[in-house]
Amino acid sequence: MKIVAVIVPVPQFIKTPFELGDWVAYECNDYTMFAEVKAMEVERKNGRIKILGVWGNHSVSNVGDRGWQYADHCRLVTEDEQYWEERRRVFAKKKRRNNEFHSGDFVSDDSRVLTVGHQDKDTGIVTVLVNNSDESYEVEPHDLEILFFAEDAAG
Repeated sequence: MKIVAVIVPVPQFIKTPFELGDWVAYECNDYTMFAEVKAMEVERKNGRIKILGVWGNHSVSNVGDRGWQYADHCRLVTEDEQYWEERRRVFAKKKRRNNEFHSGDFVSDDSRVLTVGHQDKDTGIVTVLVNNSDESYEVEPHDLEILFFAEDAAG
């Protein structure tokens, strides 16, 4: 009779600091990256929790880079940080810089629907036309909410 000894891994339950779908910030010495938690796993050799996400920030021209970061270097983002990062990614998906508006974009100033007429390249100020009116005015780009990009128009 032969006796064989094997090591059977026993699952270890670890309380994760975040949940799937949470937005987290990875803070380095000179920059902060933001991501939505897509997955988490425990690194077997050291027991640290890793977070999978698409990491981006204001200096990144694309949506971000997919990768892992350690949870102990991350924190939950503030509501304000999440809003601005999600907004930046909307523009990045269209291959635009943050707050880069084009003629024909439909936007809102929280009270009316507007059409972008022009954006000054030097100051960033946007000239908007009030829909169904002859009125136009200038506004800071961060005060506008994109409703519809001009390149998505049919026809």
